[in-house]
Amino acid sequence: TMVLVIQRDKLCYDILDEAGVNASRSSYARVYLNDEYWELYFLVEQVDRTFVKMNFGNNVGNLFKNMGNSALEWLGSDTTSYQEIFELKTDNNAEAWGNFVNFIDIVNNSDDDFKVAIAEVFDADLYMKVLAVDVATGNWNSYLEHGRNFYLYQDAESEKSRWVPWDYNFALGGSLVLHPLG
Repeated sequence: TMVLVIQRDKLCYDILDEAGVNASRSSYARVYLNDEYWELYFLVEQVDRTFVKMNFGNNVGNLFKNMGNSALEWLGSDTTSYQEIFELKTDNNAEAWGNFVNFIDIVNNSDDDFKVAIAEVFDADLYMKVLAVDVATGNWNSYLEHGRNFYLYQDAESEKSRWVPWDYNFALGGSLVLHPLG
């Protein structure tokens, strides 16, 4: 069962790469202890400052990790409401949270010209590629179905939020049902 799970992840990360999405690199590793084969492991690049610098050309922005379920809904201007759902992985400061709340405000409350407003603060083309892969692979454990498993990098140079997908172990027919061994 474990091999199927790591194959799902690997295939999806490869598909994301082919689609031009800035996603974590991944690989397999055979682990040996005292010259005895132990197990096959799946390695996934962490999303951190090194990742964003390599993928977006800088790491001076703010990286937020979704820690629960979120539809990116407007919870008001109090940043503490968002800090229960998102973790700021870079320097924790009021300006970062203020920029994040501004992004959520635009996503939810731009009535006049949403297309123009969102284009100024969000890389929608990148997200559409992620969405296409999520739909094609049946990744129900994602933002699409449950508001989960993603990062947002607020690029300080472009001033746009960029979507970073995460965790594809339930794509391609995966489920939360654990199968008994033997």
